[in-house]
Amino acid sequence: MSFMVVAHHPTASSVELWATQYLPNAFAMGMSLRISRGGVRLKEIPLPYGSAGWEIPGGEPNDLLMYTHALVVDGLEPGTGYDVELLHGASGTKASAYFETLPARLPPTDASGGNGERPFTMLLGSCYWVARDDGSVADRYRRLYADPSERPHLKMLVGDQVYVDQPPAITIIPWVDPSEKRWVMWPAIGSQALREHITGRYRASWERLDGLLSLGANICLSDDHEFWNDFPNTPIYALWPILNSSETFRNSMERVCREFVEKVQRTRAVESFTIGTPPQLSVFIADTRMHRERETERFMLDADLDRLVEWLAGLTCPGVLVLGQPIHAKPLSIWKGLFGTDNTITDRNLPAFTQFARLAQALQLAPRDVCVLSGDVHFGRVASVELFREGEIEPMRLFEVIASPMGQLDGANSYFDPNEGPSTFPANPEHTAPGVTPGSISWTNTVPTLAGEPNIPGHGRHAMEHFMTLAFSAAVNGDVRVRVSAWLLRSPPGEDGLPDLAWREEFTLSRRPSVLHLAGTTADGHLWHTIRYRDGSWQQFGDVEEQAGDRGKFVGVDVATIDYGLHVCGVTDAGRLWHTIRYGIGTWQQFGDVEGPAGDRGRFASVSAGETGVGELHVAGTTADGHLWHTIRYRDGSWQQFGDVEGPAGDRGSFRTVSVDG
Repeated sequence: MSFMVVAHHPTASSVELWATQYLPNAFAMGMSLRISRGGVRLKEIPLPYGSAGWEIPGGEPNDLLMYTHALVVDGLEPGTGYDVELLHGASGTKASAYFETLPARLPPTDASGGNGERPFTMLLGSCYWVARDDGSVADRYRRLYADPSERPHLKMLVGDQVYVDQPPAITIIPWVDPSEKRWVMWPAIGSQALREHITGRYRASWERLDGLLSLGANICLSDDHEFWNDFPNTPIYALWPILNSSETFRNSMERVCREFVEKVQRTRAVESFTIGTPPQLSVFIADTRMHRERETERFMLDADLDRLVEWLAGLTCPGVLVLGQPIHAKPLSIWKGLFGTDNTITDRNLPAFTQFARLAQALQLAPRDVCVLSGDVHFGRVASVELFREGEIEPMRLFEVIASPMGQLDGANSYFDPNEGPSTFPANPEHTAPGVTPGSISWTNTVPTLAGEPNIPGHGRHAMEHFMTLAFSAAVNGDVRVRVSAWLLRSPPGEDGLPDLAWREEFTLSRRPSVLHLAGTTADGHLWHTIRYRDGSWQQFGDVEEQAGDRGKFVGVDVATIDYGLHVCGVTDAGRLWHTIRYGIGTWQQFGDVEGPAGDRGRFASVSAGETGVGELHVAGTTADGHLWHTIRYRDGSWQQFGDVEGPAGDRGSFRTVSVDG
């Protein structure tokens, strides 16, 4: 890994490019990044000429000389692949990468990659112990990436990509700490040896994962082993004596580790993106380790949790929430006999924290279905739960997908046992949101396990190493179809050249409306609108004509929801047909005469409206002479000319009423 270039944090029009040079001798000056598309050079960006413009994770130069530089490239096209070359003067390309920007929309469910359009696909992986990997992880990923139908757009690496606290034997050489006047353990507090140890850990992991990191963009979260076990709490003395006994050393190690998380993994506390206009899929990524507090109060900053809760409450399409640890877990992860010791080792997980109550309630009240992605626990599985809420017929569905590990840490084997997990969500009755009935958790597919060495503590039955892909496509009515695939990393590839496929599972995320809109006319011709909220309360009736314009006395009305706007069609006693929209923020468009763009068909007597799942409003109405008419309002606001339904469908006499449904 003398040189490396990696893409991070893609959007539909930009990407962050990270370059590093890891040289034992001298800094290479005169580097640049070249961006190409389809063999055509688009731009070449010079990097800082001297080392002063590059960052050194850890804060000070050391003998390993790891220099990094990151920049954002914008002005890119959505859903487009780009080649990146890291160049060094006349010596040419030193490293290369490839990435895709986020697509502008989700493809339909029948997209397979053969026509150049494939489902929006994310890879999910965590827990990579480099000493376990013989190159299989990057090899299996390259095989997957070579298949157009399976290739991920984006990789979500959700923690423990690097184990800087392993093996524990790094802390066995004694020395005297002059400031604390007692024996502690090597490496020294704030020493170059500590920085070099962490640099070496990152170099080993990134070098082995180069074939994965450089193909496709990445978003990385941190977890405890990017710092130390159960960070920021004090680890046990038996395995990490210096970290246990010296707060000064813990502070020093935290500072260096945090710089590597931020400057190498490019981890952000929170971020989000949305696919589609209007939104089809919304994704929120939250790091629950880097700002975690000691003990069990907060796993993230209050301001960051505020953003997460607001995102959940404001979902107008299905959501994906990416976290460093699972939500379906008992309050503590307890490992007995880990690494062959008699000690009980605890890593506090999300349900152990006071903050979790707020997150759990926000998930229960989300207006759309949510899928949680996570890692950490050294097993892989899919779980789902249905939450019934007061006043709603259909349940809100919450899914959770876990992928862990990619590289099994020796002595930390684990597997999924449903008897050891919670049976309901929320597991703690105090976390139940008002008006919500806790749901039973359904454990579906689980990654296969191996027997291991049952007579050696910590080396017994364990989940096979794997990563997963999640492919998202657009279903009818704004729903999102999700296909989860579990790929095994240490078994031989299949006959098709792909990694060994353990199983696939499919489910649907729904974009059901979160509220009920009601519109009606009164005897005096007024048109009124109200909302029934999910808690059973009602908004006060509002006079639609005050907001959208007085068009006379209304005698009929119908409504339909499209893209989070309420479309209202009404008929007046003068036989005119009118249309308006109530936008998501509560404002109204002025009434428009439908017959102007769609054609005058006489005096309308009744109307009905419906949506077909593709953003088009279908309007049907009867006229005083008994004819039945139909038109379409397209997504761009234009109208189709009214068509006589009885022409193609048959004359059945004089129609008085009408109803449509998408």
